[in-house]
Amino acid sequence: MVKNKETNKYTLGLSILELTNTVTEQMHIIRESFPILQQLTNKTGESSQINIIDSTDVFCLQKIESPYDHSLEFHLGKRAPVHCTSAGQTILAYQSEQEIQQFLSPPLESFTRFTLTDSNQIKAKLAQIKKDGYAVSNQEYEDNVFTVSAPVYNKNNTVVASITIVGPAQRMKPRKKLLIENTMTAVQTLSSIIKKRQSASLRKG
Repeated sequence: MVKNKETNKYTLGLSILELTNTVTEQMHIIRESFPILQQLTNKTGESSQINIIDSTDVFCLQKIESPYDHSLEFHLGKRAPVHCTSAGQTILAYQSEQEIQQFLSPPLESFTRFTLTDSNQIKAKLAQIKKDGYAVSNQEYEDNVFTVSAPVYNKNNTVVASITIVGPAQRMKPRKKLLIENTMTAVQTLSSIIKKRQSASLRKG
């Protein structure tokens, strides 16, 4: 992991991306998401990141840090449970019933008093996420941490990632509506870029 001090951009080593079967696509997403995340952080003042599901975890591919002096530490490459993070829940909500069941079948760990561990409650939340088009996590994984996430689509309208903004609950909760709107704008922009690139590649092929 390398950070450019001038741009705040992180570069993720191929050794990590090679754990997936879509190394090239993930590299495209890392590059394409950077200016969008930068703009999202500039607008909201909160840390932003793009995530994928890798194995049983949600995995941070790219991030932009909040300018606040006491911003939360969510490092690049951070892994977190799918069931109690908005980043993971957002992607999981759009998977098949079988895949959802596989994620929720093992005993689910509780991290805070707000963590949902009952599979039926989580399924209900996933259904609401799919209906709303975004997810909110209020201290489900870590105390005093509030996150908003929305799905990123490819040309087949398959959800391939999620964009998330992260910050202290006391700072983000009063601005929830605006943060959701900004996150939704970001995922729409990135999804459009991904779809255009993929369509152009097919035409060239």
